[in-house]
Amino acid sequence: MSAVEKPLVTPQLVEHSAGERLFVIGEEITVKLSSADTNGEFSLLTESSPPGGGPPPHVHANEDETFIITEGEFEFLIGTETRRARPGDVVFGPRNVPHTFKNASSTPSRMYVLCTPAGLENFFRRVDREIGPGAPDIPKLLAIAGEHGLTFLT
Repeated sequence: MSAVEKPLVTPQLVEHSAGERLFVIGEEITVKLSSADTNGEFSLLTESSPPGGGPPPHVHANEDETFIITEGEFEFLIGTETRRARPGDVVFGPRNVPHTFKNASSTPSRMYVLCTPAGLENFFRRVDREIGPGAPDIPKLLAIAGEHGLTFLT
């Protein structure tokens, strides 16, 4: 193998209920494919958001995010544009562009989140492990975010 070739990865089937479940600031995130599964090319997550749920506005320095809505409705702010997304809609959030989303439904809403390149799952793992599902320790959250190339804007 030359220095530019990446090692082969193992094909996988990840069943509907499988994956690593994490709880991050009121959101349930399931890691379906991680950096280790894809040689760092991408990670694939599912996210379940309670009514009114969603993260504060933020910016990623390291990855783009593509959101694929599967249930409910989300209101997205990408840059300065606010749009409503419904099942089947796809929203692209490029790195270095401020964005956020909010569940605009009265029931939990769900989506797939494709992160390119992979690595954002490591931020979610740390928040789940070090902060847990309750009210966040804001200084700790901001410190972890900074270590993973995220900046919260509020």
